[in-house]
Amino acid sequence: SSFNSNRHCDPALPSMAAAPLILYASQTGTAADVAEHVHREARRRGLAARLEAMDEYNIANLIQETFVIFICSTTGQGEEPDNMKKFWRFLLKRSLPLDSLQALQCAVFGLGDSTYKKFNFVAKKLFKRLTQLGATPALPLALADEQHAHGIDGALVPFLSALWPALVAAGQVLNHECVPDDEMPPLFTVSPIAAPAEAEADAATNNTNAVTPGSGAAAASAPGARAGPAHWWAVVEENHRMTAPTHFQDVRHVVFSLPAAATWQPGDIATLTPHTLPDVVAATAEYLGCNLDEWVQITPTDPTTTTLPAPWTGPMQVRRILSELLCPSAAPRRATLALLARFAAAAHEREKLLDMGTAAGQEDLYAYVHRPRRTCLEVLQDFPSARGRIPLSFVLELLPRHRPRDYSIANACVPGPVGLVRLELAVAIVAYRTLMAAPRTGVCSAWLATLQPGTRVRVTVRRGTLPLPPPTTPVILVGPGTGIAPLRALVQHRVAAGTLAQDTLLFCGYRNRSGDYLFGAEFDELAASNRILLAVAFSRDQDQKQYVQHLICERAAVVKEMVARGAVVLLAGSSKRMPDDVEAAFVTVLSGLDGREAGQACVTALQESGRYHTETWS
Repeated sequence: SSFNSNRHCDPALPSMAAAPLILYASQTGTAADVAEHVHREARRRGLAARLEAMDEYNIANLIQETFVIFICSTTGQGEEPDNMKKFWRFLLKRSLPLDSLQALQCAVFGLGDSTYKKFNFVAKKLFKRLTQLGATPALPLALADEQHAHGIDGALVPFLSALWPALVAAGQVLNHECVPDDEMPPLFTVSPIAAPAEAEADAATNNTNAVTPGSGAAAASAPGARAGPAHWWAVVEENHRMTAPTHFQDVRHVVFSLPAAATWQPGDIATLTPHTLPDVVAATAEYLGCNLDEWVQITPTDPTTTTLPAPWTGPMQVRRILSELLCPSAAPRRATLALLARFAAAAHEREKLLDMGTAAGQEDLYAYVHRPRRTCLEVLQDFPSARGRIPLSFVLELLPRHRPRDYSIANACVPGPVGLVRLELAVAIVAYRTLMAAPRTGVCSAWLATLQPGTRVRVTVRRGTLPLPPPTTPVILVGPGTGIAPLRALVQHRVAAGTLAQDTLLFCGYRNRSGDYLFGAEFDELAASNRILLAVAFSRDQDQKQYVQHLICERAAVVKEMVARGAVVLLAGSSKRMPDDVEAAFVTVLSGLDGREAGQACVTALQESGRYHTETWS
């Protein structure tokens, strides 16, 4: 319940505390990638730095540490990642003395996206709490912004430049010169093993998305389904395009069947981790010169400073490494270029790769990698002198790991036939063009678009950030585009509970009635049968563009009447201009005769009292 104040209860503690500790909190894997990069750079400088996720670290020992580097992202609407929640609850204990961490020096690096209102909120509140408990900041708070021209590196490069002198000032002993990249051992060792016995091989490959013969019911209840209240084997039942063939974007209606024990509430999230598409797996294996059918085992090279991620345990085939664990279609990281340079045989290729890893080469890096959105595989193929020269042990650091993606569940949880429950998603397939000849695609949405009925995938169901008002509480729902997904789940929930139509007002917005009116037939039927109030904006179906904010103003009388009756406003959708435009519309509606200041005060009061919520994504 408190910090371990006995600093010398374990003779090993003083020597352990001498090495810096890197603690990270990551929801999608980006912060974990940064933490691993910092860990690698510390090792190159001779530091036996330890690396752990915040919730895996025994926080009671934090008082023993002398220097900790905290790396954390922000998820949802200013929430800490799942693997930080226990750590954060402990830090918030009122019983902790305000000098608890007076012996600790710290550096905090936050990862965020400035298109969100609560930009880097978690790093900011962590930094504040650490200083409240007496910790001394060795560096100013560093905040990375995905919108920066150089992405995360825009903040990471200067942060690392300042970190090493700060560690020296704190008494850490660093090598005068970094260990050259070509002398660094890999973090993990990949060892060939004999193919396991048939039964063991079946268990090891049970993680693949093999199409399961027979019905979804048989597959969903198959042996080996993951235990735990939130993780499930799901089977694809439907996967079809919802938008018209002529519409600019493919939006998919993906339906899964889960065991009946799976439950969720409107606003909850389904998390899926994509697989690499087969043609990308084949091309990557061809470049690396590896055998996809070979069986291997992954172990930490130094178990005292590195832990093996859970999905990497046990025997597996190389095919699974390139399909499920690593993502050749992701954007290359700095480590990708540095490691590729190590194995490039041609001097001019090596020089170009090393230059892009320097501060002076950031413009070249942006022009080559970030602006055209090159993938790791495309970068590899641009440097043929490393072809067939990169050992698998280093490939684990060369390629980023697959990151889980969050999708709002688009339906209420209603038990179905034969012990199953139906979970629906509305997924916009990400596809766009850059200077590259091939179109750019979203890693997860492109994978989801390929899933055939009968395919089995892992789905994690977790609580979202949208609240669930009681059925008797009036709600005003605003969901343009795929933002309609969590609101559809709430509408279904309220209709099933018998909520009066006057208590559910739904604003949704699309381009064309005939092109992308997602779930339109269902909403039209509910409105026609007097179970909801519906207002739909089709921005391109008339000369004057019309958006949801215009409809909010047009229905000012209804909106004001519902707010007066205690309505809760729930907004879901794109994090770009839409949330500000919608908020401005509510300010206009609630201004009345007292002016915009009064309207803004009213909206602020709704937000502060928990009656105005947004869930947005970029």
